[in-house]
Amino acid sequence: MPENHLLWTAREFGDPGYVPLTVQDLEALEGVSEITRFGSGARIYEEGSDADACYLVRSGSVRIVRERVRPRINLASIGPGQMIGDYSMFRSGVHASTALAMSPVEALRLERRRTMDALAMHPRIGLRWMVEALGRLEMAHERMSMILRGSVKARVAAYLLSHHGSGVIEITHEGLSEMIGAERASVSRAVSVLRSDGAITTSRGSICVIDAEHLRQTQDS
Repeated sequence: MPENHLLWTAREFGDPGYVPLTVQDLEALEGVSEITRFGSGARIYEEGSDADACYLVRSGSVRIVRERVRPRINLASIGPGQMIGDYSMFRSGVHASTALAMSPVEALRLERRRTMDALAMHPRIGLRWMVEALGRLEMAHERMSMILRGSVKARVAAYLLSHHGSGVIEITHEGLSEMIGAERASVSRAVSVLRSDGAITTSRGSICVIDAEHLRQTQDS
C-alpha cells in the first residue's frame, strides 16, 4: 500500500490526537488492508452477505440502508475517515445492512481474520477504532433525536449542521428527505425557506452552508 495511504490513515482515521499510531501500527494496517474502488451506485456489501471484511472509506460517500423492510430504512451517510461493515464483522459475521456507493468510492478493505490478529498485537489500532466507532454511534443517536423532534425545517437545519464540514453537503432533496424521515415536498419547501433566509445556497445535488448560526437558531426553534 503506498505511503500516502498510511499517512492518510494516521491523520484521518479516528482521533489522531487521542491515540497516535506508531510506525509499527501503520505497518500492521498495511499488512491487512488493500485498496478497493467502487463506482457510483455500486453495492459495497449486501444485507445478509458474509461479513468477511470491513472498509475504511478514503474518499466518496456511502449510504447504509436496510433493504429487507418496506419502506427502505436509511441508517447513515458515511464519508472519508469512517469505517463501514465493522459492527457485523466483529459481532455476527453477517451484514445487517447494505452499503451503497453514492459517488465513486475509494476504500481500504480489511479482511476479518488478519484484522483480528493485528488488533490483538497492536492495541493502539483498536483504541483508534473505538474512538471512530463511538463517533458514528453519536451521529446515529443525533439522527434519531433529530427525526423525533421539531418541524421539518428544524430537522433539515439540524442535519445540515451535523454534516456540513467544510460547508458543502453532497445530497439531493430526496436523499435529505430519506435521512430525516420527512416527505420530499416538505423538505423542498424547508430548503427553499432556508435559502431565502440566506442560510444556504443550493445547486444540483448539493447544499452549501452559508450561515451556520442561522441553522442553529432554526434547529432550536
